Amino acid sequence: ATPFRSGCHSGARIAPQLQSDLVRLPTIPAILNETLRLFPPAYTLFLREALRDVDIQGNRIRRGDLVQVIPDITQRDERVFENAERFEPARFMREPD
Repeated sequence: ATPFRSGCHSGARIAPQLQSDLVRLPTIPAILNETLRLFPPAYTLFLREALRDVDIQGNRIRRGDLVQVIPDITQRDERVFENAERFEPARFMREPD
């Protein structure tokens, strides 16, 4: 059986209702996190005003500039996520480096 299929037979209730149930079903949060990574529910999450001048990889952001984070771009960055375009829930089941 695959890790995801075997995770469904771990002894948790059919409909997990408690955080303790999710601990016994690690595949469920992994699938949810990977789905949200690839298909974020909001096009943009953050619009912030820069508090000071800063240079990020050659891009100048001045104090007062508005900075926007777009998850659909940042969460598909190959520098952050290996095989960023692939649906791989297991990436959220690994121990942090």
